[in-house]
Amino acid sequence: MLATRDNPERVEFIGFSPALIRGMASALSAGFAGIAGALYALGFQVVTMDSLALSQSTAGLLHAFIGGYASFFGPVVGAALITVASVSLASLTHAWPLYLGVCFVLVVMFMRKGLIHAPDSLAQYARSYYAKHGARMLAAHVLLLCSSGLLSAAGFVAIIEMIGALSENMGTPVTLFKAFSLQIVADPHCSAHWIAAVFILLCGFSGMRVARRRPSLRP
Repeated sequence: MLATRDNPERVEFIGFSPALIRGMASALSAGFAGIAGALYALGFQVVTMDSLALSQSTAGLLHAFIGGYASFFGPVVGAALITVASVSLASLTHAWPLYLGVCFVLVVMFMRKGLIHAPDSLAQYARSYYAKHGARMLAAHVLLLCSSGLLSAAGFVAIIEMIGALSENMGTPVTLFKAFSLQIVADPHCSAHWIAAVFILLCGFSGMRVARRRPSLRP
């Protein structure tokens, strides 16, 4: 199938029919779509016109791209992760579609093969970095990337949630994090909270830029 997609003339030259291969691929995809539709009807016990909406088709593409469209199990992994994330985030915030969209953009930008290939890609990157800069620089690089990513995510979430609080909840304080006895609350009417959120976001971005330039600073 990959050869038919990349060079159908060569596939036909060596004795295979690109039209037949494409027809088989379409038949297989239609069969899996039919199975998915049957399971959907059995699971929800109802099928409405919303099931034929554009969002359903785009959701399938989203699952495939996030999980990995070049792998058989990639869309399955993507569908499972997005379903769990949607259910979990929907109970916490009304802006969960925005967060899923940001995750989709990040996967397309930095993990084009999908999340199912992320372990292999990260391992290859770590081996390459280790071979060039050593274990100490690799540990510092990973620590800087992780901390910068967490800071960027924290600042971004704080800004989005405060904007949502202003537009939906008439500016009431929102709880950003709550675990055990620790609770972080952001007040959209407090300018210090906005400054802190922007500062955290900028610190995260700056850390990522430093992490990208760090190898060139090594003597």
